[in-house]
Amino acid sequence: MAADSDASPKKRARIADDLKPYAAMVDFLGTVFGEDTEVVLDDVRDLNRSIVAIANSHLTGRALGGSATDLILSIFRNPELRARDWVTEYESRSRNGNLFRSHTYFIKGDDGEIIGMLSINTDMRRMLQARDLLTAMTRMAPVDDSGPSGRLDVTPREQTDEAIEREVDAAGIHPSVMTPADKHRVIQRLFESGIFLMRGSVALTAQALLLSEPSIYRYVANARKDQKKRAASTGTGSEE
Repeated sequence: MAADSDASPKKRARIADDLKPYAAMVDFLGTVFGEDTEVVLDDVRDLNRSIVAIANSHLTGRALGGSATDLILSIFRNPELRARDWVTEYESRSRNGNLFRSHTYFIKGDDGEIIGMLSINTDMRRMLQARDLLTAMTRMAPVDDSGPSGRLDVTPREQTDEAIEREVDAAGIHPSVMTPADKHRVIQRLFESGIFLMRGSVALTAQALLLSEPSIYRYVANARKDQKKRAASTGTGSEE
């Protein structure tokens, strides 16, 4: 069973009969929304001592008998706001500067005038911390041609087919009219991409480039030699 909130009956101020039904909701809403949400009932007929019920007052340090907020005062100065039934999703702050997301329901008497306000103020600190954590966990550097990228849902066959198609398209020449130099460049790029580490990639490449498998192995051997030469010239070692 939930612990008593700080709006329990023994801590309530004297409440006018026309606000008692709303006062009964303060404990309930404070429990439902939890300890990060303050729920306040104001009797605006006495602005100097307007707070008549409050739950989770530890968030702002306010207490029974506290005075009306600047929002309440601004509503009374604004006929357009007074004509509404509520205001929602507005920003408010506590004395120490903490940010709250607030909603206020206007309780009106028989004559249509506001007699009370029921406010729900959620401390955003933990939500903002959670947002920042999620942002940090989902941050990714933009991918460009020089950086690593990859797909997580591709089969080896799809990966090989897509690599071959990508390099053939990049060459801009149909394999049937490619010169040996064109095919060498395509296979060089496929080799550098690591695609020949995939089982079956030689056969698929041979089919796509209209070559025999032994020819693909010779091209790959030449590509490996070229890579070793480049690595030796730059002093970076070689990759097999």
